[in-house]
Amino acid sequence: MFQGIDFVQVVIASLILAVATIVGIVLCVLPGLAVMFLTAFTLHFIIDKQLPAIEAIKASISFVMANAGTLIVFFLACLAAYVVGALLCGVGLLVAIPVVVIAQAYAYRTLRSEQVVA
Repeated sequence: MFQGIDFVQVVIASLILAVATIVGIVLCVLPGLAVMFLTAFTLHFIIDKQLPAIEAIKASISFVMANAGTLIVFFLACLAAYVVGALLCGVGLLVAIPVVVIAQAYAYRTLRSEQVVA
């Protein structure tokens, strides 16, 4: 299951995104949210397309910008699932988190016009 994943690139991308998000949150909340929104599919590009960290971040930003309208609604629905899960004493997050992760992978494949199941 974990064959073919370049964990070095995953760690590099995660560190870059963490620093960028923290800087964005410190400057003002909205830049941090924009970083999180625009780079939401970075790990998908690293794992699926074997891109290096910087290229995956660029690919995620261009992918999200090209599908911004659909993805704004999608991420608002994901946020609603997280809120409902948290309201159920946090136990609902045990269901909400895997469902949102699977939905994000489905959205990635569908919006790229790729086959969802190989």
